[in-house]
Amino acid sequence: MSLKFLSVADMAYGWGILPRWLFIALWIVCFVALGIYLIRKSWVGKVLALAAWAFAAYLVPGIWGAPVKAIAAFAPPLPVEGREVFYDYEEGLAYARQENKPVILDFTGYGCVNCRKMEAYVLSNEQVHQRLKDFVVISLYVDDKIDRDGDGESEGDENSRIQREKYGSNAQPFFVRLDANGSTVATPIAFTTDPKEFLEWLED
Repeated sequence: MSLKFLSVADMAYGWGILPRWLFIALWIVCFVALGIYLIRKSWVGKVLALAAWAFAAYLVPGIWGAPVKAIAAFAPPLPVEGREVFYDYEEGLAYARQENKPVILDFTGYGCVNCRKMEAYVLSNEQVHQRLKDFVVISLYVDDKIDRDGDGESEGDENSRIQREKYGSNAQPFFVRLDANGSTVATPIAFTTDPKEFLEWLED
């Protein structure tokens, strides 16, 4: 769990010291070591040791980009491939107006467990992934601690303020559909692990 909290701080402050592959590799080391410790105990310990090693083996493909959904709530998010994602509200809206494309605002957080679950179970779904290519996706992290524009307010504080003031919510994940001009076109949707529900919302 200490790795989880270090990972959140790493992403929020932009340190770049704990990428996803290293996070998973360290978890593997921890579970292998746990198995070595437990196997010297009673028969119960030996059973638990085998379970720890089996879990470590399950995590191995994650080093090379496999989703390993069992730890989706704790690991850094998978990189988004095959579609463009913006991380700045104004920049994303300007691009949407230029391309005349609808918008999905994704209010999320580095430390948001449910956000990671939704990424693993919904946003990575092939049908959802393909459908989102028709939108300009703007992912707004509410716990980003970096002040990129030098105005004295962190990106996370700005994003959180946008969510509160424009959409009356302060919980994540929180998705808003906009037209190319930035007007809301559907009731926002929050946490779900059902890809079908999310697809219906996209097409409503």
